[in-house]
Amino acid sequence: MVIQFKGWRRYSGGSYTSELINFQIRLHETSYTVEIIYGGCTSSSSTSLIQVGLAGNSTSEYFNLTTTNNWSSPSTGSSVDASMTFGNSIQPTSGTKYTWTLKTQSFSSATTEQASTNIVLKGQTNQQIIRLKIITDGWVFPFSVTSITFTTSGTTTTSNITAARVYYTNSDAFSTTTQFGSQINNPSGTLTFTGSQVLGASSSTHSFWLVYDINGSATTNNQYVDGTCTSFTTNESGSPTRSPSVTDPTGNRQILGALSGTVTVGEGGDYPTLTGTQISTGLFTAINSLGLSGNLTVNIISDITETGFTALNQWTETGGSGYTVTIQPSSASLKTISGNSSSYVISLNGADRVTINGNYSGSGQYLKFVNTNTSPSSTLNISNSSTDN
Repeated sequence: MVIQFKGWRRYSGGSYTSELINFQIRLHETSYTVEIIYGGCTSSSSTSLIQVGLAGNSTSEYFNLTTTNNWSSPSTGSSVDASMTFGNSIQPTSGTKYTWTLKTQSFSSATTEQASTNIVLKGQTNQQIIRLKIITDGWVFPFSVTSITFTTSGTTTTSNITAARVYYTNSDAFSTTTQFGSQINNPSGTLTFTGSQVLGASSSTHSFWLVYDINGSATTNNQYVDGTCTSFTTNESGSPTRSPSVTDPTGNRQILGALSGTVTVGEGGDYPTLTGTQISTGLFTAINSLGLSGNLTVNIISDITETGFTALNQWTETGGSGYTVTIQPSSASLKTISGNSSSYVISLNGADRVTINGNYSGSGQYLKFVNTNTSPSSTLNISNSSTDN
């Protein structure tokens, strides 16, 4: 197909009457080639910026050229609005030709990656588990993914999952905008999702995210959720089924919930410190993040050196209210909790109903709090209307 533009000129109130612009656009439909060929051109002394090239479905898709002084040797444009200077004898000579060959989309590679290893809470939805990452080349005539097979392998107890879904993004970023296939309720074992997802042209990266909804009554004693991706099928010629290069990536997500009962803090305990900054390393951080579902007894089992200095805030409560936290020694031997802080080692920031009891079996003084800083504000701080402590 040839589209010809003959005898054209710029228009600005009729001031470019001496100009002449002639060119053809040639579309070669079997080779997916586009050519722009210029005939004889003349220009006035005034210059303008003209865009020459091809644009796609978005501003990230373009094939264009740029020059400020030489149409015979332009550079490849680096932005969608790249331009060519035209005028003042800067113009294409007769026979100047630019050619673009468009690449049809083709499969390059696929792998499975762990989407997250963060903890997940009971009752949370759309929690990322793993993603199938497909890389393609080219963007003309994109193909579609029609089926993906995942499994719940690596999940400790599948009844902790109430639903599984898959979402698609044309990038490395997660989003719940585009769902692939239908939701699978109470997933266990092999999960096959079917649909028809065109692999978009905005990026060569295509992500299919397996997500779970976590049961609000999930068990939390050493419980993990995980998954694998074993295969996927596309609508390319022959409808090929492929396996990603990695099917079972390293990692998983631990299920946690509100705390209650008895926990130990110290060397070899459930938490190494009271004030560590991570849920796994500091009891106060865990309480602040997870809340309580009942009264909590905290047994100090060894000396502790505090470095995080996370304050205990007023916690959220599920299944009731008015829960208490009791911190006490685990045996009739002195346990020293120390830290080097210019402010406080232990701080109750609005937390109510906290008891620090140094007795063991009703007698003795077996808890000691020390701030080793040379000019500390205090060792223990109670602030922001903390009551019943």
